[in-house]
Amino acid sequence: MTRVKPKSSTLILLSILLVAGFLRFWQLGHADVVTDEAFYGIRSLGYLDFLGTQAQGTPAEWYDVQPWWAYLSFHDHPPLTFVLQHFSLRMFGENAWGLRMPSAIAGIAVIYLLYVLGRKLKSNAAGLCAAALGATELYLVWPSRLGLQESVTLAMLLWAVYLFLCALERPRLWYAVWTVYGLALMSKYTVVFFLPLAISYLLLFERRAFYAKPFWIGQGLQGLVTLPLTIYNVALYLDRKHFDLQLSTLLGIDVPAWRHLPGKEIGTMAERLANFAPTLWQTASPVLIAAAALAIFILLFVWRQKPAAFVLLGIIWTALLLLVIGPSPRFLVLLAPWLLLAVAVAGTEIFPRLPGWGRPALVAGLFLLVGYDGYYTWVNTFSDSYLSGNRWSFSILRRDSGSFGYQQLDDILRQQVDGFKPRQAASVQYPVLQKAIDRGYARDRDKTMKPLVIAYDADLAWPTPLWYFLRRTLYHGWTAISTDGLKTALEEGQFAALVPQATGTQVLLVVGNTLLERTTEKRTESAEWFAQQLGLASSTPTAVIGTAADPQFTLWTIPATRFPQLIAPPPK
Repeated sequence: MTRVKPKSSTLILLSILLVAGFLRFWQLGHADVVTDEAFYGIRSLGYLDFLGTQAQGTPAEWYDVQPWWAYLSFHDHPPLTFVLQHFSLRMFGENAWGLRMPSAIAGIAVIYLLYVLGRKLKSNAAGLCAAALGATELYLVWPSRLGLQESVTLAMLLWAVYLFLCALERPRLWYAVWTVYGLALMSKYTVVFFLPLAISYLLLFERRAFYAKPFWIGQGLQGLVTLPLTIYNVALYLDRKHFDLQLSTLLGIDVPAWRHLPGKEIGTMAERLANFAPTLWQTASPVLIAAAALAIFILLFVWRQKPAAFVLLGIIWTALLLLVIGPSPRFLVLLAPWLLLAVAVAGTEIFPRLPGWGRPALVAGLFLLVGYDGYYTWVNTFSDSYLSGNRWSFSILRRDSGSFGYQQLDDILRQQVDGFKPRQAASVQYPVLQKAIDRGYARDRDKTMKPLVIAYDADLAWPTPLWYFLRRTLYHGWTAISTDGLKTALEEGQFAALVPQATGTQVLLVVGNTLLERTTEKRTESAEWFAQQLGLASSTPTAVIGTAADPQFTLWTIPATRFPQLIAPPPK
């Protein structure tokens, strides 16, 4: 296990990458966009900072004309992932595949980086072991199949970590280290733990690095890479007396426009500490957790060795970061590569010391672990059984890979809506958003006109409607309104202003199954109210079926003239 022939190593690595690619790209667009990727997707598509919620105001709502510096970053996250998703969506189209492609590509890069990191730390065998475990581990497959920031962030971070180890032997690489670390910061602020990791390791083993000029000059390159973030935050503070959401939260700056803040959800330090292990246990492979715990125990006995110390420091600093920001399933992704490296380094450390029968047993154990992780990932990524099975086959991450009918609904909307243009562009109160709507409407000018308004179920869990409905408003000009909003417009006598009354105008009413809706106490059931008042029970709707047997959506196309009759307008 400590020595692998070069030719065999290449073939094994290629096989690992093929398996990793299959698990990350197969049916990439199958799962519904039901997580925060809806927030990222609608913003990445037009590179426009808008969340569609009153809980977090954005520059697109604050200014009549968006200032130039507001394009340098976003109010809650650095811009790199948005930029990558923007070009991916332009290249592959407005679909889940285009949204997730950067994550999938970054996911493959993570596996290769695990290989070169393991090889650099210990041996070629350690690198292959880490890559094999990473290829099938759910905690690395899961972010690679969603349009979140974690996969790109992890790839940038591991790249910086690898260059860091190389720079210890080749000081000129410090320029590359700090440049790539700057890119990692431009992906997500959570990579900040790289700094204490690097400094603590250098203080313990490589103090001579502090005397290398490239070490210090390279940090100037990091400053150049992250200059857009600096300019954005300085300009934002000068204009509104606060920084972006993450920095404002860290510094304790109260921003009235942001009622929904991360710090309000993660609990106290004691609660975060108490939630750490249970969250990890409910998400990651239980066998991998056991193997990682054993590996950490082994590494503690050889902590004076550089490979063991580096991995242990990586685990310690990542864990401390998670205690600060909260051990949510998404953030725990940062811990996964360190646990895999711990297993790989510990395995190659003890292999030569085992008796004759112990060595094949250890190799067999590795194959069993990779095989079990592959099974665990398959069940929690591609299986049609949702929220079923015991802990040995089920992770709470499974819910993010489900197909509830949204993708099938998107196919229908693509046929009934996307091939046309509305009679007139939707109207909104914010000038920056209105300009985006008008641009999208102008781009579709050659399409056939269709007088249609979309009314979607107000009880559908947020933020999913952003991607499936409001995306069509913001970038194509369609009027898409929740059934709550439509009912309010009727009650206030504003229906005529909202829905064009030209001959032939229709309303596409989209009603969701209760499985897709928010919690009972928050439901308004306005979509069901419209269906009842319009007497739709006797008509045949378009049914949208996901993996469940029952329809997840029902769609009716109704003449707009029928709606004003439902509620008497208020007296003048």
